[in-house]
Amino acid sequence: MRLTALGQAQRRLAKTINLVITVLRRGAVMASRNVRATHKKHLQDIEVMQAYLNEAIATADHQVMLMALRNIAEAQEDGITGLAERANLSRNSMYKMLSSNGNPKLDTFLKVIHGLGLDISVGKSHAA
Repeated sequence: MRLTALGQAQRRLAKTINLVITVLRRGAVMASRNVRATHKKHLQDIEVMQAYLNEAIATADHQVMLMALRNIAEAQEDGITGLAERANLSRNSMYKMLSSNGNPKLDTFLKVIHGLGLDISVGKSHAA
């Protein structure tokens, strides 16, 4: 019985990840609005965060990546302010970084990633 429940949870997670990724692929403005409205609770799940950010990074679009990071930050139980504290950044610098004009330095980006409980890894490009 426990294995069945685990399988069901994994299927729900896969469905959620696919839904969030589909919304992301529809475009930055639409994705930003839809994700905040309907998928906020899902973006608190570490595996969904991981898949969502990986998909955003794979687009190689700076604006999409920042939008995904902003959506995840806003979805946190303690919000952007709490994430800023965990990342050892000021609230103002966090908002500035996640704005549409944001252009974070690598060290700042990594602080936010670590504040979310995530790490960055590098692999072979599929485009090469």
